[in-house]
Amino acid sequence: MYSMKYLILLFVALFYVVIVVVEKNYSLQYMANYANVPSIEFPKLDKAPVWGQYPEANLFKKHAIHFWATWCPTCMADMPKLLEIIKNNSQVFFYLISIESDRRVLKKIIEQIKTPLANLCFIEGAPELANRMNTYKFPENHIFNERKEYEQKLIGSDIVSDKMINALLQ
Repeated sequence: MYSMKYLILLFVALFYVVIVVVEKNYSLQYMANYANVPSIEFPKLDKAPVWGQYPEANLFKKHAIHFWATWCPTCMADMPKLLEIIKNNSQVFFYLISIESDRRVLKKIIEQIKTPLANLCFIEGAPELANRMNTYKFPENHIFNERKEYEQKLIGSDIVSDKMINALLQ
């Protein structure tokens, strides 16, 4: 009877140790990756926007580079809420960079906006820019301050959440 209880207790303890070690290694790996993120510099944008224009120097409190794709379901589902965030945050300039796009879908998105926004431009077909910024998940945002110094990276659902709005208002 006691041997079965001790065997179960030993199994639970061993399971706990394995979980703690795996979690610690994952956390250390995540922290090591995160430590490299702030070295990202504001990219040289050498493609002309397909809609909108680049901002005048230092007129905006923040700059948000948003990577997305028309084939990405999350990107497309979040686009209406992202456009609402853009309309409500005129102190932030948004660069919506499509790594690959279907022009028909892009045209529909632009038609939803109706009025040109001074804080928004669309850039298409820029996978090399995504590579330079270590972007590998979509959608993904990189937030820069007014001096274009790197501040934060947001991935997936964080882009259209309070976390995004807080990052923009800091």
